[in-house]
This record gives sequence, structure tokens and C-alpha cells, in this order.
Amino acid sequence: MDISDYMGEIMWAEKYINEMVQILEDKGLINNTLIVITSDNGIPIPRSKATLYDHGVRMPLVMSWADKIHSGRTVDNPVSLIDMAPTFLDLARIEIPEEMTGRSLKNIILSEQSGTVKNERDFVVSAIERHVFCRAQREGYPRRAIHTEDYAYIINFEPTWWPCGDPDILDKNGNPRFGDCDPGRIKSFLIENSESPGFSDYFEICFGKVKREQLFDKKNDPDMIHNLAYDKNYSAIKRELKGELKEYLKATGDPRIFK
Repeated sequence: MDISDYMGEIMWAEKYINEMVQILEDKGLINNTLIVITSDNGIPIPRSKATLYDHGVRMPLVMSWADKIHSGRTVDNPVSLIDMAPTFLDLARIEIPEEMTGRSLKNIILSEQSGTVKNERDFVVSAIERHVFCRAQREGYPRRAIHTEDYAYIINFEPTWWPCGDPDILDKNGNPRFGDCDPGRIKSFLIENSESPGFSDYFEICFGKVKREQLFDKKNDPDMIHNLAYDKNYSAIKRELKGELKEYLKATGDPRIFK
């Protein structure tokens, strides 16, 4: 039911996007308007919203600009929503402030290439400190991640904490919170059946503690279930991604990297 609710939201969004496009056409503005359709976070179900797994940070991004953007293209380069501001400034021929850590997507937008556009960024970094009050100490769950087309490496700075909140923090009905956003049917079902045969493993995957390091092969494990960070066969990949993440965090002055 949670997923079907979102399908309904998609249909609602499509209806009103079409209406907005029609208004632009009626006013003669469509040829001079860059249309960007995206989202703010992943769906609020376990292992999605308020996590650094792909289902939590991978957003839809559709861009249209009359004949300036070649239609029908799908681009695989990793990009971030922090790239939007420098992109808009660049397209408007306004100088991009040095303190902006995002990068203009102008070359990707105006390219005719599909797939991976050459000479552009090949990874993005995501981060989270806290989401809601779901921990007795009023602390969050600090994490950083680097995402490439094929892999995601995550470092969890407090692996002894519960990622989704302390189990002994109760809601108004006396139920474990495990995060204070709308629980939805999936989350509620897993919490209610946390010790039931056949469901306890799913509960652990969604709400249990995790290792300090996580590495996922997104091509072969798109749901990011199997942690390869401690698999010797992937030690070289982990070392490379960990190094790139560390350098990025240092360059951007991330306080966690200096602890």
C-alpha cells in the first residue's frame, strides 16, 4: 500500500506538471525556460529516507529546455542537488561564488552525449548528521558516503548507536519509534513483527546496528544489502573510495574527518 500511495502521487505530479508546461507555452515562455523536476529525499520506508543508501539519496532528475537540451537522453554521471545553484548561475552567465561546493552541470546539460559524459565528475558525496528526535541523547547518526556509478562506500562514525533511533524511545502509544517520520504500513508492520519467524531478519536489516564501514556493489546488489567492506576481494575498491572520500571531506572542511 505504501508503494501504491506513491504511484498515486506520481500521477498527481504528472497532471500538474503538464498544466504548468501548458501555462508556459500559452505565455510564450517555454523556449526560454529551463524546467527542472526533482525531489528532496527518498521514499519514507526502511532503508530509504534518512539513510545514505541509494534509495535514500538517489533522486529523480529530469531537465528540459526547448531545443537547447537534446531530448531523449539519459545521462549516467553522478550529480548532486548542490549542483543546481552553480548550474543556474553559470547558465545565466553569473560568476559562481568560490564557496559553493557544487559544480555546474552546464556541460552535461548542453552535451549531445547519453550515458557517461566524458571529463565530468565520476562521484558524489552525501552526508547526514541527524533527522529527527529519536535518540535519548538527542543525537543523530553521523554518516558520510561516496557514490559512483558502480559502488557506494559509507562510513558510520558511531557504529554502536542504533541508526534509526533508540529502541527504548517510545511514541505516544508506547511503541518503539525507530525514527519519528510517518511510520507507514511497511515500517509499522516490521516493528510489530520484529520477533516473528520470517520477519526478524528483515527487521534487523532495516533497523539493526551496522558496521563502521559499508561497501556495496550497486550493479549486482541494487538494494545494497550485502556489505563488502570486509571482503578481501574488494579491499582495493574500498581503499580507493575511502581515500577519495577522505580527501573530499578534508577539502570541504568537514568536521567529522578531523575527529
